Amino acid sequence: AVPAGLAAAVASFNRGQLEERERARRAGRRPLSDITLESRLRILRDLAVHLTSARPVTRWPEVTTADLDGLLGHSPGNRHQRTYALRGFFGWAKRRNLILIDPATALQLGSQPAFTGSVLDASTQRALFRRWTGSTAHPHERLTGLLALLHAASNAQLRSLTIDDADYAQRTLNLAGRPFPAPL
Repeated sequence: AVPAGLAAAVASFNRGQLEERERARRAGRRPLSDITLESRLRILRDLAVHLTSARPVTRWPEVTTADLDGLLGHSPGNRHQRTYALRGFFGWAKRRNLILIDPATALQLGSQPAFTGSVLDASTQRALFRRWTGSTAHPHERLTGLLALLHAASNAQLRSLTIDDADYAQRTLNLAGRPFPAPL
């Protein structure tokens, strides 16, 4: 059983995440998905279980960096996501004065998940580039291919494009999640 002090803080953190999601939605920003919120709660649940099974921890100020490293050591493949979620939670807890020292500050993020898709060989890439810069392919194929090849635009970024994302005067395109527009 998870101590009430640990569970109450996680419930409050979850309410804060839901409020932030609603603010993002109202402001027109990309809100957090249900899957993201659930995975963060799952990570915090795993932490609470780890803490109560390793030693009797009843409050968040008792958590140390070694405790967090112990949790992260159980699944090194998930280290990046878990560390990110733990940093978010303990940063929130520090801002709310639930803890004085953030034990997640010293954690290293670990490597981000690498690209796992297939990569075309250089000759195939050149052939596609010639096709897309020529006039034989459909304009939609040409745009999609060149944005993916030259700007590494993801499927989600391409699907979310609207006519308002194009700035004809500057000859740029605003891709979702990018800090600067992509030149055309």
